Amino acid sequence: MYLLCFRHCVYMMAKISPDPLEFIFEEQHEFGKKALRLYDRVKVISQRDDWAKKLKSAKFGGSEEYLPLQAADLLAYECQKKIRNLRYHANVSERKSMERLADNRRVGFVAYVEEALMTVKNQMREGGFANMLDYLRVDP
Repeated sequence: MYLLCFRHCVYMMAKISPDPLEFIFEEQHEFGKKALRLYDRVKVISQRDDWAKKLKSAKFGGSEEYLPLQAADLLAYECQKKIRNLRYHANVSERKSMERLADNRRVGFVAYVEEALMTVKNQMREGGFANMLDYLRVDP
């Protein structure tokens, strides 16, 4: 699921950004190599799309070296809290920090609800893909 979300995020950022994008991701030993291969695959399969030329480099680093990763971590935390509250604690008021982020309309959510995941599952079955990595065309 991490890689499915990753692919969607890269696509959405490239589609809406007016400028070329260079991605720096927090180092994650479990997913790092697969994520870089997925990023390269997204670049290849998007060649025919107008936003593909915006995808430049991708690399991994630590938040000590790349301070904007600290802001990204905070944003990810706030979004995760909002989604958790919507799902499990609907009566909890929205956090002030999330209200401020949502005010500028730069934060959005995509829910991979059961229907969307069933679509992915059906596409995997119809395409003969054995697992998510095959579906996303990333070598393990």
